[in-house]
Amino acid sequence: MDAKLIESVRKRTTNLGNGQPVVKASAWQQLGAWCVDFGIVAVVAAIAYVSVAGSDTGTTGKAIVAAIAAWLVTPWLYGFCFPRGRSLGGLAAGTRIVRSSSGGKPGFWRSGWVTFSRTVLFPIVALFLLLAAAGGSSPTMNGPKARHLTVDQRYPAVPAPIR
Repeated sequence: MDAKLIESVRKRTTNLGNGQPVVKASAWQQLGAWCVDFGIVAVVAAIAYVSVAGSDTGTTGKAIVAAIAAWLVTPWLYGFCFPRGRSLGGLAAGTRIVRSSSGGKPGFWRSGWVTFSRTVLFPIVALFLLLAAAGGSSPTMNGPKARHLTVDQRYPAVPAPIR
C-alpha cells in the first residue's frame, strides 16, 4: 500500500466504546452513500407525486401530500430492508453503519431510524443551518450524541504504520 494512503487511513482511525479500533469512512464515502440513499427516497417520492397527479381524481394538492407521505415513510421501509447496516448507498460507497459502543450491527427498528434521520432529518437540519447562516446568526448546537458510526469496509483492521 501507498504510505500516504496508510497515513490517511490511520488519521481516520478511532476507537469504539469497547476499545476496538475501526477506520471511519471518509467524508466523500459518507456523502456518496448518503446521495445514493437520498436519491432512492427522492425517486420514490417523485413516483408517488407523478402517479397521483396523473390519475383521474388526482389534484396538485393530493400529489404533494402523496410525495411528502412517501418521503416520510420510504426511509423507514428502506431501512427495515437493510437491518445489518449495509444499505444500497453503503454497498456503493463501501461503508457500513455500526454501533458506536460495540461495533455491532444496528437492529431492525434502529436501521429504519438511522435511514430516516439521514434522508429526512439531515437535509432539514442542513437547511436550517444554511438559513441561520444566511440570516447572520450562528447556531450554537452541541449536537446529539453519536450512537452510530460509518466505517470503511475496505479496512477491517487498522493498517500498521510504514517505517
